[in-house]
Amino acid sequence: MMILTIAIVAATNLLVGLLRSNDNNVKTLQAYYFAQEGIEAARNIRDTNWIYNFDWLGDVNPNAAFLRKFEKGAAYGISLVDPNNYWNISNDEVILRFAANGEETPFKRVVAFDEYDCGLDNCDDFVLVTSTVSWSAGSKEREVKLQTVLTDWKGGAL
Repeated sequence: MMILTIAIVAATNLLVGLLRSNDNNVKTLQAYYFAQEGIEAARNIRDTNWIYNFDWLGDVNPNAAFLRKFEKGAAYGISLVDPNNYWNISNDEVILRFAANGEETPFKRVVAFDEYDCGLDNCDDFVLVTSTVSWSAGSKEREVKLQTVLTDWKGGAL
């Protein structure tokens, strides 16, 4: 009876550990996709600014509420409240929602725009974008960070 009890307890502990590991992996993968969405949002905002003939980092325009002037060295919360609307931009990190049903997630995202040393004399047309997604996993705080360099390409081959 004792051997059977030890075997059942060990199997149960193994199963619980596997379930926790799977949950952590799923959350890390979701956080990665939300971080990638933050990078794509910054790229989309840059491209939208170009379409409306504004500066690539944006412009303050009372007639176009969706435009925002991004400052180098600042961080913004960027979220998509409704897939049919523009990006929602705030000065704080934002709690993310699933686009399909609007359900709130445990994830928070902030997208930072920083100076980028491009190795040239003038690096004003370069910005380092860092998308950071954070969440709590029990008593631990976890995060996923993705980075990319965006450039002012509107003076290019188009």
